[in-house]
Amino acid sequence: MGQGHSCVPGSTVEASLAGAPAWMRECYAAISRELRRCGPVHEDAVRVGVFLKTDRKLAEFRPRAKTVRLTLWLPGPVEHPRLLPLAEPMAARVYHHFTLRSIDDLDEELLELVGEAYDFATDSG
Repeated sequence: MGQGHSCVPGSTVEASLAGAPAWMRECYAAISRELRRCGPVHEDAVRVGVFLKTDRKLAEFRPRAKTVRLTLWLPGPVEHPRLLPLAEPMAARVYHHFTLRSIDDLDEELLELVGEAYDFATDSG
């Protein structure tokens, strides 16, 4: 195992999503497009998925056997049909876990939250 963090990602997005069903790769592509509309994004691809960062971590995309767990860091609680119950919120950042079971689960409202997570991660205020 490696020592500490490095500037080189552990893998590639393609390798992290290898073997994932097409709908999971479509979800990732849609999330990636939304984030790139907002600005530059660093993709830290690892065996368990892809961690997305700007100034701070803003999202995690973790494929599972039949679902994807999308985690977004936002400034406060939100409501969405695919939101799992919140764990203990951190002081200024609340993480939200969403379960995706198809590309249809990645609706416009959830993509707006992806953009909000980007804005929140780059907010220097």
